[in-house]
Amino acid sequence: MKTLTDRKLAEEQKVTYETQKLAQETRQALEKETAIAEIQKDIVKADQGVVIAERVADASVKKAQGEAQSVKLQAGAEAERVKVAASAESERIKLIANAEAEKISKTGAAEAGKFWQSVKQMLRPINLRFQRWVKVISHN
Repeated sequence: MKTLTDRKLAEEQKVTYETQKLAQETRQALEKETAIAEIQKDIVKADQGVVIAERVADASVKKAQGEAQSVKLQAGAEAERVKVAASAESERIKLIANAEAEKISKTGAAEAGKFWQSVKQMLRPINLRFQRWVKVISHN
């Protein structure tokens, strides 16, 4: 009977061992799958981090391009403003110079007219004497 009991005990121990072994293998498989799932979760996070970083970089590039375009437009507007101001100043100087030239011309003409009048007054007595002399000569 002891042999039978020992055999029965050995069979139960064998079944218990097999059950524990199966449970251990199942637990290991579960831990392995859990670890893989955790790693995959980390991989997905890393991939999402890369995608986000790329989008942030793209946004930074577009922002920089927009700022560069803005600077170009502002520089062009400033250049046009300076060009228009310079043209207006040039026209103003030209008009002032023309007005001054006109003033000098009229002043010169007036002065020449005065001078000519004074010369004519100085020559009047001589002209009168000359005309008398011509009359005298022509009558003779």
